[in-house]
Amino acid sequence: MRLVLSAGEAVFCLCAVLVALYVSPLFLDDGSSKWEFLLTWDDRDNFVDNEVIQSGLGLGNLYDMFTMTKINVYEPFGWILKAVEVQTFGLDSWRIRLVSAALHFGAATVLARASAALLNVVALLSDIKAEDQVDKEQREKNHLLGCCVSATVFAIHPVHVEVVAWPSAQPYTLCALFGNLALFTYVQARYRTLCGAFSAKKCAEEILEVCIFSGYGHIDLLCCGG
Repeated sequence: MRLVLSAGEAVFCLCAVLVALYVSPLFLDDGSSKWEFLLTWDDRDNFVDNEVIQSGLGLGNLYDMFTMTKINVYEPFGWILKAVEVQTFGLDSWRIRLVSAALHFGAATVLARASAALLNVVALLSDIKAEDQVDKEQREKNHLLGCCVSATVFAIHPVHVEVVAWPSAQPYTLCALFGNLALFTYVQARYRTLCGAFSAKKCAEEILEVCIFSGYGHIDLLCCGG
């Protein structure tokens, strides 16, 4: 019996297998010391010797989180996240790494959507001079599938392993998530503006005007670049 997968199913299986392999060390217990570091702290200052995150989320602690630095790093939202974790399941470095992994792959998921939206913007701008009709829904699907693969490469690339392996690097995952969310929100809004201009059957000059001066007279550099 031959198994036939659609493009979407094939991409899903590929990404799922790669992600599973990436996080598998977090769940391995083969008795060896190969992955023993996943149950330890990379430094003590961020969690073990940090009284602020261990003392709850009172106003005094929140003030300290927004004013203090640790190891020459200022990360107030990172301290809040760490405080929530410590108050929820204590000083458990394994669970903190699981949260980091979830945030990291959440950022990669948003990146896939943002990248696909950006490709949709570029493709829609190129349609201004195109004479042939294209299946916009299929094109958007193809963009998303391709960007799921590229986002998976981003997620499992060794250059990003530190944010999952070391608890003290966890705020970088939070930063990536918020940054990608901001990018996705912006690009998606520009795409909807463009779609509105096309659906209203505006001429090419009017569409470009919408792209370039859609922000109350401010030049939209993203659409200018497109």
